Amino acid sequence: MLAQKDLISHLIGVPASASTEAFHGAVCDKLGRDQGKMEVLKWFGMLSSALPQADSVLEAVTKHLEAKLHFVPGSFGRAAAIHCSLS
Repeated sequence: MLAQKDLISHLIGVPASASTEAFHGAVCDKLGRDQGKMEVLKWFGMLSSALPQADSVLEAVTKHLEAKLHFVPGSFGRAAAIHCSLS
């Protein structure tokens, strides 16, 4: 199973063996030091959890987000707030 950290490390050019602090610092740099965006990535579990088994990276990320973003009555407001913060 591929860890989110391994995937993101590869995408931003940071060694997968980097410490958690160095990894988070590099991600934050890529996001322009925007703490709001960092919090969104953390909430989505994009900085620590493992990706589900899949045939492609895109499919694995999609499965991960589907599990995290399942619809619950009354949850639309939170999803809209998250969407706005990503814009």
